[in-house]
Amino acid sequence: MSCEKYSLRISRIVLLKAWKRSINTWKAPLTMLFSAMISKSSSQPKPTNSAL
Repeated sequence: MSCEKYSLRISRIVLLKAWKRSINTWKAPLTMLFSAMISKSSSQPKPTNSAL
């Protein structure tokens, strides 16, 4: 039983590491995309402001 628990813990750790790695690989392009969207929206005059 202790051996099964140990293997379960290891598999969980490996899964967590892989998940974090995949998130890190996606994080850079996502942040770049978000910053580009934010800069675009801030540079363009907002329709709500022009309507008021």
